[in-house]
Amino acid sequence: MESVDIFDNIHGKGLDIGHNGDYSFDNNNVVKLNIYPGENIDIVADAESMPFDDGIFDKILLRCVLEHVKDPVNILKEASRVLNPKGKMVIEVPFINPLHGAPEDYFRFTPEGLGKLVEEQGLIVDKIFFT
Repeated sequence: MESVDIFDNIHGKGLDIGHNGDYSFDNNNVVKLNIYPGENIDIVADAESMPFDDGIFDKILLRCVLEHVKDPVNILKEASRVLNPKGKMVIEVPFINPLHGAPEDYFRFTPEGLGKLVEEQGLIVDKIFFT
């Protein structure tokens, strides 16, 4: 999984928002958050209101999350809040993909559309890639 590999190569304390348990990380310095309890989930919380202080994470992974929330901007705002100002965020979203509820499926993003949403949160887009 390319997004997980990119995330793994960033140093520091990490947060995986929406972790689903089907992948792991090379180090144990990652907090795994999901709205539902499950195996390998460290924190059960809504990503729109996370129980963390501002700027405590050096890296954040949003892997296949933004398409499942009613307001992806709220998730990006909250993720930006808990990200260190010099931190990095790795985001993976589908574009051409069948509907897949978990529990709902709301959005698809073009590279330009995702870039616009990210930049509106004051983040700098380093790279956008698609396969």
